[in-house]
Amino acid sequence: MRAAKPRTPPSSPVEALFIEMIRKVVREELAGREPDQLEKLVETLPLTARRVNALARSGAIEGAEKIGRSWVARRSAIDAYLEARRTERAERKVKTTPIDEVADLLARAGWKVSA
Repeated sequence: MRAAKPRTPPSSPVEALFIEMIRKVVREELAGREPDQLEKLVETLPLTARRVNALARSGAIEGAEKIGRSWVARRSAIDAYLEARRTERAERKVKTTPIDEVADLLARAGWKVSA
């Protein structure tokens, strides 16, 4: 963990007020965006805890961090990973009919196939 830089005091009351306003907005913004511990999320995922930890370790889940002995990640990053996997699987599952398969086999064997 990095050492915090010493803060310089505000040079005017307006600057101090501005800094407090900024801090308040940042705190409110970050309040609803706490990363979830993967152990809690695993219960709701279609993956095992071991697989989720391996994905976090490999960097497949964007923004996953190890804090102590636990991995944390944003739910949106996990959802994005799962959606990408669903899309990949859907693209790989190209439906073919038996006629298409026979035509493909004949074409590979050197036969001319007409439609």
